[in-house]
Amino acid sequence: KPSGVCAHQCWSQTMALQPLIEGMLGYRPDATECKITLEPAFPVHWDNAQVSNICMADQAIDLTMNRKTNSTAYLMKKTGSRELNMLFNPYLPVGSQIDSVMLNGSRLDYQTRRGEEFVQLQTNFTLDKESHLAVYYKQGFAVVPPTSSPNPGAQSGGVRIIHTNLRDNIYTITVEGPAGSTKMLEVLTGDNKVKYVERARL
Repeated sequence: KPSGVCAHQCWSQTMALQPLIEGMLGYRPDATECKITLEPAFPVHWDNAQVSNICMADQAIDLTMNRKTNSTAYLMKKTGSRELNMLFNPYLPVGSQIDSVMLNGSRLDYQTRRGEEFVQLQTNFTLDKESHLAVYYKQGFAVVPPTSSPNPGAQSGGVRIIHTNLRDNIYTITVEGPAGSTKMLEVLTGDNKVKYVERARL
């Protein structure tokens, strides 16, 4: 029998979805302006992803992502009678250099926001029925999030990524894990050449 005042705490249960909707997908609707903002930040080792039925009022979008080493393609399909103003701002690995952005085969103007941990592409276009957006770039650096599956009641023996940044062409990864343990991390470097590594082995 559930304990507490409420048998089903919806405000707690939705926390399983909020990191996906607001974090990984970066979804922010504005029905009054018929505008949707998407800022996808899919894990760097995912080659493809598909999200269906992203709803706002009587509109809905299906989003498909296909990623290669130096390019990422997004396909957006919309149902509904009205055109949507799309603010589409995907995240790329830190240090990535964008060559071009194509929307339905034509060049699209864009802006870039850069930080020590990310590169974010910023675009704005009108979505009618279907749009294909392709981003061509030289890939920067990214670390693949490690996963572990501890048994119920057991302490986690995995490693946790605390912070990453790229400064002066030095990519730094700060991790936390059991003292004295040795762990393996997969780091994506694209076409960049690694000259040396400190406090780890290749």
